[in-house]
Amino acid sequence: MPSAPTWSFPPRPSTSHVRWITPDPLVEGRLFTAIEDGALLRSLDSGEHWEDRKPGGPLDTHTLVMHPLAPNRLYVAAGDGFLQAGNSFMQSEDGGQTGYQPDEGLQHHYLWGAAADPANRDLSLARSSAGP
Repeated sequence: MPSAPTWSFPPRPSTSHVRWITPDPLVEGRLFTAIEDGALLRSLDSGEHWEDRKPGGPLDTHTLVMHPLAPNRLYVAAGDGFLQAGNSFMQSEDGGQTGYQPDEGLQHHYLWGAAADPANRDLSLARSSAGP
């Protein structure tokens, strides 16, 4: 990936860290990968080729969740909000092509985990902390 030289994971800047891999439950071959302190990546062909992070997308991605009742919906929990509130949670309605960050109301903005209620397409949960 062109962005790979900028990825960093303690203790060494040259160490990258895949935190999460999520296959799309409804679109065969579509995969998402969370690179901690790096990028949100997407493949449309079962990992043969990967798309680099999107402009404005999360950098410190930790957890990715797709909802089986909401085609193309992707939830991303990220640590980006630790440095700038408003960047910790991303929701995409088009399979990761674009996204928005609906994290108003969060007390803490460093997100580590995410889950979606399998019976309710509009209920998602995120685990947060004051910092790493």
